[in-house]
Amino acid sequence: EDLTLTKTYLKDEQDKCNNLIAKFDKAEDKISILNDDISMERDYREESERKNAETEERLTEMTSSKEESDARIENAFGKLVLIASEYKIQEQSLAEKGDTSHESNRT
Repeated sequence: EDLTLTKTYLKDEQDKCNNLIAKFDKAEDKISILNDDISMERDYREESERKNAETEERLTEMTSSKEESDARIENAFGKLVLIASEYKIQEQSLAEKGDTSHESNRT
């Protein structure tokens, strides 16, 4: 009878161990899935950071290009104003002299 109780006890303990092993295996599977998720998230974050850096670099280049373009436009406008002023002075000078031949130069 003691032997039967011992066998039953050992069988119960082995079942408990098998259950714990099964739970451990499930936990390992969950950990593996979580590690995969973490790895995918890390890859996604690194890709996003890389794209953000590229976008920031392009934006800096575009801003620099726009500033250069604005400076060229401002410079050209300044030259245009200067030419218009010179033309106006010449026009007034010619008008004072009574020369109207400059009218044909307007076209």
